[in-house]
Parts: sequence; C-alpha cells; structure tokens
Amino acid sequence: MQSKSKLCLLALCSLHSLFLLDWSPVPAPDISKMSFLAGSWQGEVMGGEFHAYYSTPEGGKVLSYSELHQEGTVVFHEFERFELREDKIIFTPFPGGKPATDLVMTEIDADEKRVVFENPDKDFPTMIAYQRVADDRLVVTLSDPHKGSEKKQIYDLKRKD
Repeated sequence: MQSKSKLCLLALCSLHSLFLLDWSPVPAPDISKMSFLAGSWQGEVMGGEFHAYYSTPEGGKVLSYSELHQEGTVVFHEFERFELREDKIIFTPFPGGKPATDLVMTEIDADEKRVVFENPDKDFPTMIAYQRVADDRLVVTLSDPHKGSEKKQIYDLKRKD
C-alpha cells in the first residue's frame, strides 16, 4: 500500500508541475511576412530567360506563376501556392500545372527578407530558399541537403516592374 501512496504523490507532483509551465499557444506563422516576394522578377537561368510573378499575401495566400523561355518558346512553367494550413505555411508547387509534393516553411525572417521551405522526403529539391538580397534582386536557391547531394540551382532574379 505504501508504494501506491508514493506513486499517487509522484503523479500529483508531476501534474502540479505541468500546470506551472507556460502553456501559452505558439502563434501561427504570419504569411504577411512573405510580402517581400511580391512583384515580377526575371533572370537568365538554364540557357533561357526565366520570369516569375508573385502576388501579395493579401487574403492569406501568395500565388505565383513562373515560366522559362528558350529561343522564343516557353519550355517550362509552374504555378505555386503558399498558404497557411494547420498552423504551418505550406508551399505547393504545380510544375507543368500538375500538383507536386508540398514543402513546409521552416524559417522566415522578415528583416532579412528570407523564407525557407523544406521536405526531406521529396525528390530534388528538398529545400527551397527565397531571399530578397536587394530592393531589385531576389535569389531563389533549390538544394538537396537532406539527401546529401551537392546539387544546387540558383536563380538570381532582378525586379522587372
């Protein structure tokens, strides 16, 4: 009987300790911090001219369309949706108009104008980072750190507006 008393006392102490912890909810990420992406961007990529258009985050989503032109022809296009879902900012790419694997925002820094999305379980890229390095420059880096690959694509884009 004495061991049951000790067990009950231990359980009560543990329960009391839980109530002393700060249980304030973690705020959901703020998609408005992605406003630095908004606008039209272009740059030379993979032997062609790459164009990307990002909406403002008004309404709780950022929508994007990009295309790669080579020799006067669109050889690749992609739609993108960034949205708050289940207290996470989710990035869903639609390469060629078809849905692909989601990535989850793992870092956002409004002061540095940087946001990072990752999914270690998807094919290349497992990480995509966007950083506004100047008023007129946006650098998008696609990499594969989760698979140990050295593969990397860097899109150095200039403001088109």
